[in-house]
Amino acid sequence: SSSRCYHSVRPISGRPRSLIQCNLVPLKSVEEATRNFWVFFICGNGGLTIGLAQFPVLAGRLKDGLSRAGQDSRGGPTLEVPHALLLYPEPLSIFDLDAVIGAPALIDLEELIAAGPQETYLQQRGYLTFAAFEQALSRGPGGGFNPLAVRAVFDALFKTQDAVEPTVAIEALAKWKSEGSTGSEGASFTRDLVGAKAGSYVPIATFVFLLWLIADIIFENAQMAFFSS
Repeated sequence: SSSRCYHSVRPISGRPRSLIQCNLVPLKSVEEATRNFWVFFICGNGGLTIGLAQFPVLAGRLKDGLSRAGQDSRGGPTLEVPHALLLYPEPLSIFDLDAVIGAPALIDLEELIAAGPQETYLQQRGYLTFAAFEQALSRGPGGGFNPLAVRAVFDALFKTQDAVEPTVAIEALAKWKSEGSTGSEGASFTRDLVGAKAGSYVPIATFVFLLWLIADIIFENAQMAFFSS
């Protein structure tokens, strides 16, 4: 039979729980439930392990951003997007952002990458990483950049990984610089930053949903396979 969704109420630890059940594989017998349990348990475990491995990366990135609060700033107006929405600890100064985008150290990104760390596979393949980006700004002319602004500008360059192709970074920085202030109405920097943030965290929300769905399927099959009367 085809897959179906139905509403059920079942007791757990003596307390009823109401939820919507979606059985992707309808249960026909104990034998089929047992087979489904092991298929979803083994396949789901492998996929979930890979997904869970990304959480420390995102947690580390979030912690890094939060640790950059309260640093020296050029002040002035701030980005209109609420900083909490971007998962930053404080509002972003437009002057700080413009200073990073127009930094002389970012003019030659290929030289910047070659002079930066070469410890990871992506670094060795010529990708611009945050480590190289931050190192170049700290050592180059026109220093004194706000650490949170440095993080935000690099965040706007990528969506799913902490590295970006040099051509993509060059085009983005040139576009943002040519527009003038990042705080101008409809500035592409703001759109790119919001889009990059969404691109980074929407997959996590999707993963959490799939985690719940697979766990529920495994539980339903296990209940019929091993605990049915």
